[in-house]
Amino acid sequence: MATYTQVLPAFAATPAGKFCPSCGQKRGVEFGEWLCGQVLRAVPHRHWVFSIPKILRRFFLRDRKLLVESSRCAWETLKAFLQAAVPEPEAVPAAVVSTQTFGDYPDRFHPHLHVLAPDGAFYGEGLFRVAPQFQLKDLEKLFRFKVLAMLLRKKKITREFIRMLDGWRHSGFNVFAGDRIQPREKKSLENLAAYLIRATFSQKRMEYSPHEATVLYRSKDGKDKKTYDALEWLAAMACHVPERKKQTIRYYGAYANSVRGKQRKRQEVERIPTVLEPVISSEAFRRNWARLI
Repeated sequence: MATYTQVLPAFAATPAGKFCPSCGQKRGVEFGEWLCGQVLRAVPHRHWVFSIPKILRRFFLRDRKLLVESSRCAWETLKAFLQAAVPEPEAVPAAVVSTQTFGDYPDRFHPHLHVLAPDGAFYGEGLFRVAPQFQLKDLEKLFRFKVLAMLLRKKKITREFIRMLDGWRHSGFNVFAGDRIQPREKKSLENLAAYLIRATFSQKRMEYSPHEATVLYRSKDGKDKKTYDALEWLAAMACHVPERKKQTIRYYGAYANSVRGKQRKRQEVERIPTVLEPVISSEAFRRNWARLI
């Protein structure tokens, strides 16, 4: 059982917006406006979610540095896919990746990645090529390979462990892709951006009983509920506190901080990209991508 001296110091150095739903809502609105105004370019975007199986989650709980590595795995997977989909030379994808560790209930450590990325890649002078339709299972295979290779390299798992996973009917890895969001759908982009930094729990789903010192928390669909004593609730919250000075949002490719910093130094006026349709059919792309996998 955790003690107050173990869980309370974790909150002392944590920004209120990461846990307080009301502060988080304001922070999310501000972040959404900033991201859409300063980072995202006027091209189609898509929401991606990368998840890992339960059997691997304990490694990320014990070693939080692996969360950074998982962010890179998701980015490298998406980068490979988009560069294969946009065959122009020096095509540059982009992504904003959010690392989240909570699911429907806060006591369940559920590391996964929310990604907001252009649905294609930039190239040349102000050109953007949209990616053709895709097969999510193909991305799932590449993401699985990269995560397992990373854990093997970090000596968290063995080759025997990987062979055991190979025998599973379902890998436990999952990649979700939302519908394409057009540049004119600014409100949808802002809402999605706010979701990337949402608070760990919802105050609307929570009831606190001061007499019994318990917290009642309902599932997202309202069908289930779970009761925690006050200390258990604090301990559940504490496992989602990021390490000191560690970021949960990372920017890659054309959206990387270094790229945007160089543009500011050169005082470049960012042009509105010319959006072009896919250069190959979905069927041809699937054949090429399967060969690369």
